Amino acid sequence: MKGEVFQLCSVITAAKNALNTQTFIQYEPLDYELGTGFQFAPEREGEKGEMVEGVDGWYARCAYNGMEDVKLLAPTGVKDRRILGFINTSQNIMLCFYPNDVIHMWMPKWVMDKNRKGWHIIYTEKIWENHPTGKPVYKDNTDTFKETLEQIRDFSRELGFENWAKVFERSISMLEGGFDYAADDEMIMEQFKKQGRNVPPRRHLELPGHNRDLFEAASNADVFAGMGSWNDEPAGKAAAEGKEKEYNELSDKLFNQIAIATMYSINQW
Repeated sequence: MKGEVFQLCSVITAAKNALNTQTFIQYEPLDYELGTGFQFAPEREGEKGEMVEGVDGWYARCAYNGMEDVKLLAPTGVKDRRILGFINTSQNIMLCFYPNDVIHMWMPKWVMDKNRKGWHIIYTEKIWENHPTGKPVYKDNTDTFKETLEQIRDFSRELGFENWAKVFERSISMLEGGFDYAADDEMIMEQFKKQGRNVPPRRHLELPGHNRDLFEAASNADVFAGMGSWNDEPAGKAAAEGKEKEYNELSDKLFNQIAIATMYSINQW
């Protein structure tokens, strides 16, 4: 999963846990997050809204203002999957719910620092006018998601990409429950060490029950990026073999199911 989407899910999950337990928010930034700022909407027209630094400061301000819930809103389709490898193209939004059916939207923008050592993230708040009444309800799409993963796994093998088939098989295993995340994390770290890569341990969001498996499966199956991704060599091989239509149909379906799974896992608990 792209870093900007993962951070948004992390902030939302941390905020929901804090709201549910009536405690301070517990959010730990990743190494490449140099700072996160939140530009609040102005209280009066013509004024400039307050800029608050840090997720904890943002949450304290929102909770003081009466925030009751926070959810993720994600696009379930895109016109061009190739742009997903670039930053600031995910179009995911954080929704904050207040009394009297008031909804505020937060849109993130990632900016690389001059020394290319990390990212500054700025969220901008807007009031959602004329929105649908009530909170959205999300459905568990586990069965459809699993079916899609099985189809694209088999298609990967038809094209001769066993490594991609294993990626989708891994997500299927997560959806089936009982996945050993600790052992899997250890295996990945060992692989990185053999490759001479020094990376921090993976972060798992504090999601309840099956929501965690659904989120992890969606995160693992998010294969749409730039060079070396599902958008790259598999697309070329499918076109060369006259299977471009099937490739596009399955890829669009996968993107759709990932978005639905992510929204359910982050929102519906």
